[in-house]
Amino acid sequence: MNAVSVIVVLAIWQSLIVANQFPLPRLRRVLNRTRLRLFPEWKMFTGPQIHLMLYCRSRFRDGTVGDWMEIPTSMEKSWQTVFWNPSWDHFWSIHYLMERLFRMLGSLERSERKVEDTMPYQALKHYVSRRFSSAESEAMQFRFDRSFGHVGARPPEAVYQSEFFGL
Repeated sequence: MNAVSVIVVLAIWQSLIVANQFPLPRLRRVLNRTRLRLFPEWKMFTGPQIHLMLYCRSRFRDGTVGDWMEIPTSMEKSWQTVFWNPSWDHFWSIHYLMERLFRMLGSLERSERKVEDTMPYQALKHYVSRRFSSAESEAMQFRFDRSFGHVGARPPEAVYQSEFFGL
């Protein structure tokens, strides 16, 4: 193989990797069939595909229930985030857990497993109870909604709401 052939093969491979970053279902179906994952998807360069909003509320010792409080799951991006953005990992991890739980809900309806036994549920429960409970809280509850398109285009749709869990 001469140098020109190598350059052509690498250029085609790189072009397919770049094309795989865009929402092209047919191309992804073909490229993701390779066992060696020769055409990776770099999700770190794109925003979340599903916009999920996380809420929590407390049940207090006197029996009253607080209002739903939105938990930020996204942040504004600036040009520096290309080079350094350690706080973005926090938002991505919460969004990833909600997305995993969202995807599991459909498969759990057909099985004997309970949502409360899954890792994403347990991690979200731990996150909500540790970060947002107060001294007066007896139990916590979380829910997440899904929004469509631009803000205000359609009202958010409720996806999942947990039961109250003790602290």
